[in-house]
Amino acid sequence: MTIWNLSAGLTMLLLAVSQSQAIPKTEAETASGRKLTLPDAFLGRTSILVVGFSKSSGKATEWWETRLTRDFGEPKKIPTMRVAHLEGIPAILRGLLLGKIKDNVPKEQRDSFLMLFQEEDAWKKVVSFDAPDDAYVVVVDPGGAVVWRTHAGIDDTAYAVAKGQLDTILAQHK
Repeated sequence: MTIWNLSAGLTMLLLAVSQSQAIPKTEAETASGRKLTLPDAFLGRTSILVVGFSKSSGKATEWWETRLTRDFGEPKKIPTMRVAHLEGIPAILRGLLLGKIKDNVPKEQRDSFLMLFQEEDAWKKVVSFDAPDDAYVVVVDPGGAVVWRTHAGIDDTAYAVAKGQLDTILAQHK
């Protein structure tokens, strides 16, 4: 194992939540047009959120969501939702951007693709934001509390470390 891989693994371990934080109460819209309120939309079940804060984070959030859904969605029935935080987009451009996002999200994924337009600072605090192009992965327990989080770009080693940690965390929070 290289020093880089060891460092990435230790960083991910250190980002595990030691003290529960709640997901900020936030209005959301799915890519299919459905309005939701978070965390109410997933109360009663453990869920995984993959959050992005920039256009450049789109590839990383899609990459993480695909793997998490494959490993935890179908086999373990843990819902995984991709979240695009769009508060920084000027209101005049939102309509155009929303149309493009909806067109680019596959139809079968539109109900699990969430768009947020408020509470960006609160979300950044919850995910320990520090890299705008990363995907932020958050596990939320049935009561809406964050029980684990990490962030990374497209990185197979980081995913392998996260998957091992998620197996343990999710076994405790079914």
